[in-house]
Amino acid sequence: MSAPVDVASIERELRELWERFAHDGQDHNQHPVMRACVLNLLVWAAQESAEQEVSDGMGLITAS
Repeated sequence: MSAPVDVASIERELRELWERFAHDGQDHNQHPVMRACVLNLLVWAAQESAEQEVSDGMGLITAS
């Protein structure tokens, strides 16, 4: 069963948590808090002949 999710709200809460942890770490001489984001993109093409077109499109998307 799926339910609607407010992605902006989740991102806002995560940002607030990271900022709080980063600030707390500075007070106690702890290691800095770092955040990394990764995106995986999978593309399926019905025909092998579409490989170049898909590759070109992915290059345009990821260059932004």
